[in-house]
Amino acid sequence: MANTNKIIYTRRIAMKLIEMGHIAAGTMPNPSKPEFLCWIFPVTPKFERDLQSILDERKAIRGVRATTGVLDEAPQLPAHN
Repeated sequence: MANTNKIIYTRRIAMKLIEMGHIAAGTMPNPSKPEFLCWIFPVTPKFERDLQSILDERKAIRGVRATTGVLDEAPQLPAHN
C-alpha cells in the first residue's frame, strides 16, 4: 500500500499549505524535538504540486538547496467519518 500521508516538520511550510487550502489530518510531537509539532497532511496531486512550489520558492530565496522539512514516511491515520 502506498503511503498517503506526509509529515511536515516546518511550521512555515505547514502554514503555507493550510493557506493554500490543504487541511492537516493531524499533528504530533516532533520525534527529535518533542517541544515542537509536526503536521500530517494527506497526499494528493494538488498537495504534491503545492508543496513542490513552496520548496522551489524557498530554494530560490535561499539561493542554496533548501532543507525540505518533509518526511516521506508518515503513519496512516484512521479515516474521519
